[in-house]
Order: sequence, then C-alpha cells, then structure tokens
Amino acid sequence: MKDIKKLSETLDTKFKIGPIRFGLDSLIGFVPGIGDVISSLLSLYIVFRAFMSGLDVVIIFRMLVNVLIDTVIGSIPLVGDVFDIFWKSNQKNLRLFENGLKYPLKTKKYSKITLITIALLAVFFLITVIYLITTIILKFIEFIF
Repeated sequence: MKDIKKLSETLDTKFKIGPIRFGLDSLIGFVPGIGDVISSLLSLYIVFRAFMSGLDVVIIFRMLVNVLIDTVIGSIPLVGDVFDIFWKSNQKNLRLFENGLKYPLKTKKYSKITLITIALLAVFFLITVIYLITTIILKFIEFIF
C-alpha cells in the first residue's frame, strides 16, 4: 500500500504553490494529447492494484469513473489543466481503496449511491443536449422555410 500512497501523492499533491497543492498529473496534462493518456495510465495502476486486492466491483467501477472524469475533462485545453489541480482522482481512489479494505460494505453502499447519482446526471445532461440540438434544428428549419 505504501507504493500506492506514494504514487497518489506524486500524481496529485507532490508540489505546493501557496495554498494550492498539485502533482505530476497536473503538469503532465499540459502536454497536449499524450500527457493525459500517460497520466491516466498511471492512475489506472492504482485501480489495478485495488482490483487485485479483491475490492468489490462496485468500488472498482467508481474508481474507474474517477479516472474517466479526470481524463475526459482533463483533456480540455486549459480548463482541463485547472480541473486537474482540484479534482485529484488519485487521492479519491486511494481513499476508496483504503476504505474499501477497512469498511467494504459501507464503501460499496456509498459507491453505489455516487454511481447512481452520476448516471442520473449523465442522463439529464444527455436529454438536455438532445433537447437543445433538436430545438436548434427546428428553429433552423423554421427559419429556412
């Protein structure tokens, strides 16, 4: 577990400027394209170790969602770089790993709640996007005819 803690710290909180802590994840993310891929691969090692330790699949899935959010939003130029400083998916996953070992049922329960909430928000976002695109297309057709 010491190596996982060290990796998590290195990726998310190794450096400090004023009150803001950040790690290599934020710095590597500045390299367009490949930076976020490298960072994600390093983050997946923590998830892999949690999987190998026998953590419940729900907790593993939540950890993967943390990495996915970090990767997708982190890939957006500039916005993603700022997001990386504050999201700290590796620290989140380290806590999930530790809590999953100490309190497996409680961690699984809260992971389910979090995943359901994220799924509902994703569905809401998707419906909103579809509604907006449909509205724009209809207004465009109305404008033409």
